[in-house]
Amino acid sequence: MGGHRHRRHWLIGAGGCLALTIAFLIWFACEDPPGPSHRLPDGTVMSLRAATYGTDPHVHCDGPNWVRVLHRMAPAVGAAGSFGCCALDAPADSPQLWFRISPTMAEAASETEWLVEDQHGCTFGPPLYGSEFIAPSFRQDKQIRFRLFAPEVYPRRERSFRFVLRHASGNNPAAAFTIANPTPGRHPRWQALPYPVRATRGRWTFALTQMRAEPSTPEWSSPCVAEFAYSRDGVAGGRWFPASVRVTDATGNQFEVPADGTAAHRITFPALCRRESAWKLNVRFAHRDPETAAPVATFTARNLAAPGPRSSVSYMVNATVAGAVVRTVRLTRTPASANGNDECMVGLLVGRADSDALQWTLLDVSAERGRAIALPGRAWPNRTTVAEGRDADRLKLGRFRLPAGVQKVNLTFAVHAVETAEFVAKPPAP
Repeated sequence: MGGHRHRRHWLIGAGGCLALTIAFLIWFACEDPPGPSHRLPDGTVMSLRAATYGTDPHVHCDGPNWVRVLHRMAPAVGAAGSFGCCALDAPADSPQLWFRISPTMAEAASETEWLVEDQHGCTFGPPLYGSEFIAPSFRQDKQIRFRLFAPEVYPRRERSFRFVLRHASGNNPAAAFTIANPTPGRHPRWQALPYPVRATRGRWTFALTQMRAEPSTPEWSSPCVAEFAYSRDGVAGGRWFPASVRVTDATGNQFEVPADGTAAHRITFPALCRRESAWKLNVRFAHRDPETAAPVATFTARNLAAPGPRSSVSYMVNATVAGAVVRTVRLTRTPASANGNDECMVGLLVGRADSDALQWTLLDVSAERGRAIALPGRAWPNRTTVAEGRDADRLKLGRFRLPAGVQKVNLTFAVHAVETAEFVAKPPAP
């Protein structure tokens, strides 16, 4: 009697273990259900496979569940890009959107752009980190093609947002995916100051007079324009121009864009959400008259051999100037123009500065025995630019005409400090 009961218990236990084993093997071999998919205008099918956040490096494994288990047991397998896994360094403070795409994806048309949209229709454009790569599949003779997007700017107040492909010829999206916000939460509201918003630096006052939306077609791509005025000791005027701007909102979104360097009183940039109560603008102002403004330092690279026709040459310098390291001076010679003289383009490779950004200007060029070589036009906006203080800033500092017979040249550069001002102001009306 007891033996029969023991045998029955053993059979029930064995049957349960077998059922669990079969269920586990089925799960082990199964794939996650496919996510939302869209067919793009070029015929590509994009399927959203995962949305991750906050891991470094960012790894996604596609295929049966055993692929993900294998990666967790041996992370190097996935990081190596095998068995349907792919790894990529992406911005830490951004969602990572993993798409599986058809094997024959064409290059995105230049008139289309992936954007993030919030519930109000505000668009968040560049910068948008994206990459495409291929991982070997667990199936023979097949590959898995992924595309990763990591929007650094997105609507952080909302529980979800839309990731859309917009076409320049119309306002209707070619594709749209709804993405759950990985870090929804409460954020402060900034208090905007009334226009004009002023910032004083020594004897100079920089004023943000207004921000406005720049009309554009299509409407979803409308950038913003910030306009400025300058004064010294209360007297209007000043030879400055906005060199770059970093725009931030209270949720942590931010981006930095350089100016094109040709506008003295305004700078154009992509918009954050215009329904925020305030944006914070950190603007770098540089000199429009570096020929006459007092520099913090000058630097001359002497006896540089002129490059041959249609060639470039880089000269190692490694000189410390105003806290920055000038690593190389580069000369590029272009074909003769109508007047018969070749032109030389001038470039610098500048290392990290001890201070913040610095303005660099090609101030003077001379040949052997001090023979002067004329420079075309004024320094601004032709021969001056701002190094942002990165590990390696490649600066383009204009060009000069190389007289016939000149074998060596001396280049003199002026270095100026830039002024940085912060403005907290109301965005343009939506």
